[in-house]
Parts: sequence; structure tokens; C-alpha cells
Amino acid sequence: MSSLDRARDAKAELDSEVAAAAVSLEAAEVARREAEDLAERSERHLANLLRSVADRREGVARLAGDVAARRSRVEAAEAEIGRLRESKDAALKRAHEATTEFQHLETTVASVEDGEEDLDTAHEAATAEWDAAKAALDTLKEAVHTATRERDTHAARAEALELSLARKDGAGELLASGSTAVRGTVAALIEVEADAEDAIAAALGPLADALAVDSVEQAVDAIRWLRDEDAGRARFLVADAAARADNPQASLPAGAAWASDLVSGAGGIVDTVRSLVSGVAVVDDLAAARALVTAVPEVTAVTRRGDVLGARSAFGGAGDAPSVLHMQAALDEARAKRDVAAAEVERTTFALREAEERASQARVRHESTLERLNESDARMAAVAEQARAPRRDRARGEGRFRAPRRSDRRCAGADGSPGSRARVARGAPRGRTGRARTDRVGYRRGSDAAGRGCAGRRGGARQGDRVAPATADVRGTRQGASGTCRVARTRSDRRA
Repeated sequence: MSSLDRARDAKAELDSEVAAAAVSLEAAEVARREAEDLAERSERHLANLLRSVADRREGVARLAGDVAARRSRVEAAEAEIGRLRESKDAALKRAHEATTEFQHLETTVASVEDGEEDLDTAHEAATAEWDAAKAALDTLKEAVHTATRERDTHAARAEALELSLARKDGAGELLASGSTAVRGTVAALIEVEADAEDAIAAALGPLADALAVDSVEQAVDAIRWLRDEDAGRARFLVADAAARADNPQASLPAGAAWASDLVSGAGGIVDTVRSLVSGVAVVDDLAAARALVTAVPEVTAVTRRGDVLGARSAFGGAGDAPSVLHMQAALDEARAKRDVAAAEVERTTFALREAEERASQARVRHESTLERLNESDARMAAVAEQARAPRRDRARGEGRFRAPRRSDRRCAGADGSPGSRARVARGAPRGRTGRARTDRVGYRRGSDAAGRGCAGRRGGARQGDRVAPATADVRGTRQGASGTCRVARTRSDRRA
């Protein structure tokens, strides 16, 4: 056998081995693919199992959380029930205290309102008296001011007239020396009827400015004093009680009068003056003077303006200064008005002091009645505050009652029943029910209908029924206090 044949045999064997290896390889590939598919399916199955385990753990944890949350709500509900019992006991206690307080307030209001009308009447009378006293005081003050102004005015006029009448001649020196030889000026010692001063002064002539003495000896003493003191010259009129006016037997026309009849004063000097103006008639004007002198020539006519007209002489005209008698009359008038005003000042000042005393007493009475009214108002305010306190307590109590009802609803939603879960899920009807129940409890007036309407909340309704009488008592107290406050406001309006 040649080497070629051997080579061919070896090649054939190798081909056979290669074909067998290829078959084995193909079988191994198939086995490998099947093993890979099995491993992939096993991995997927393991992953599914792991996810199932995780989901179950999550579900268990969720259920544990729900159990814990519901256990907490149950515990909260039990605590809320305990607090509700305490609130109920406190409400009953407050109801008892409100009843006692109401009875006390009834007594207090009755005692406060006693005498209120008397207080108002007394205060109104005191106010009217004080107003009248103040008005009288203002009137008297104005009267005092007016009288003071009049007194000062007349005093100033009198002082000015006195300065005008002050003599700068011998007569003035005699008067200033205080000599007992003279009695004073003739003008100061006689009185002349109104509007006749100028006529009498014209009738007297220079003697109107003379000094009055009681005797000729006094006139001599006065003249010697003037000569010794070189004090000037003066005229003197000697008093003569025996002197008489000798008027002609003639009838005077209407409006005319004898000058002697228009003069009055102390005896002696006035008699002398009357005798000096004998036969002199005082008329209204020159026409009347001319008619009288023409009819009765022995009569001398003097007008009221100081014009002298006689059968043989005449004197008159314009431009003369006021006569001494006229100025003396004005001085006497000013002094009289000054004295009257001074007396009025004294009278009104005394009346003013009395009015001030009355006003002070009226003010004291007014302040006393006002203080009593303020004390009464303070008592009323205290009563009103006491009446408002139960109302605030009631409001706080109602606030405490509302919270437990919400807890009750939470407990009802946690009981696991489908109806409860549905009510919790809806939410809105539950709120309306809570508000209706709150209104019924808050504004019940002792009726049991609200309790029957809340059959699902019988415990809360029973508690509301027990609190209702206290609420009614507090409401009655508040109404009484409101009436008291209205009385106080009415009195304050009248006082304002």
C-alpha cells in the first residue's frame, strides 16, 4: 500500500471523525439552546416570585398602617368621649351657676332700678336750678358792669365839671382856704328848675358867680382876708331871711313864670336871691319877652337861653359860655347820677355775691346728683357685664360641644360599615347635618323636638337638653341687663 493510499485512508478517517464531531457539535448546540431557554424561563419565574413576595409585603404593610390609623382614631374618639363627659359636667355646673347668678342679678337689677326716677328728677331739677343760677349770675355781672361804667362815666363828668367850676380868682382862694366866713357859692346853695338855669343866671347877673355869706360882718372879714393875702377880688351875696320877692300884680302869659318861683334852697340865701329877681319873668323866647314887656313895662323878661329884655335895657346874643348855674346844675345832676350808679353798683354787687353763693350751692347739688347718677350707671354697667359673662361662657361651651360632634362623625366613619364609609366619602351631607344639629343645640328654647330629631346623636341631644335651661336663664338675664342698659342710655340722652 502506497503512501497515497494511506493518506487517503487517513483523510477518510479524519472526514469521518469531522462528520461525527459536527453531529456531536450540533447536538451540543441544541442541548445548549434548550438549557439556555430553561435558564431564561427559570429566571423569569424567579423574578415573578420575587415580585409577588414584594407585593405581598407591601400589602401587609398597608394593612398594618390602616390598622394603626384606625386604632389611633378609636383612641382619639375614646379620649374625645371622655372630654365630652367632662364638658357635660362643666356645662351642668355652669348651668347651676348661671341660675344662681340670674337670681342674684334679678335682685341687683331691682335694687339698682329703685329710685332711678327720683335720681333723674332730682338731677333734672338740679340742672335747671344751676342753669337758672348761672343765667342770673350772668345777668347780674352784666348789670354790675353796666352800673360800674355809668358810675365811672358820671364820676368823670362830675370831676370835669368840678374842674370847670374851680375858681381862679379871689372867690376860689377863699373857698380853697377853708374860711368860715363864706358858706359857698350861690350856685351851689340854690336849686333852679330844669331849663331855667341860664335865665336865672342872666337875671342875677354878676351875682350868679358870687359867694354866699350869712352877714355883712362875714363879708367884711372875707374882703379883709383877700386884701391881706393879696388873693384878688370877689363878689358876695349876704343872706337876708327877711327879704321877700315883690313881683308886679300882673298876669303872665302861658309858658311864662316868675323867676322867684323857679328858685329854691336853704333859707336866707334863697330869700335874698328871690328878692333880687323880683319883677323878672322867665319866658320861652324873644317874641314872648317882647310881648310881655310891651304889655307890662315894669316887668323884665328873661328867655330860657339867657336873653334879658326890659323896658329900658336889654342884654343877650350868642357866644357866651354856659352859665355857672347851668354848670352847677349839670354838676349836681352828674353827682346825683353818680351816686345812683354807685348805689346800683353796691346793690348789684351784693346781689352778685348772693347769686354766686346760690350758683355755688346749685353747682354742688348738681355735682352731687350727677355723682349719684354716675354711681348708678356704674352699678348698671356692672350688672350688664355680669349679664354678658354667662353669654360668653355659653359661647365657649357651644364651641366645646361642636368639636366632639366632629369626633363622633369621625368615629362613625371608622366603624368599617359601608354606610359609614359612604357618609365619610360624601362629606357634604355630614357637614349640613353637623350645622343643623349645632343650630338646634345653640338656639333651642327648651324644646325636646331637637333631641328626637337627632336620634343618631342621642347622647349629645341629652346633653343639649340639660344645658338648655341654663341657656334660657342666661338669655333672660341678658334681656334684663339689656333693659337696664336701655334705661341708662335714655337717662344719658336726657342728661346730654
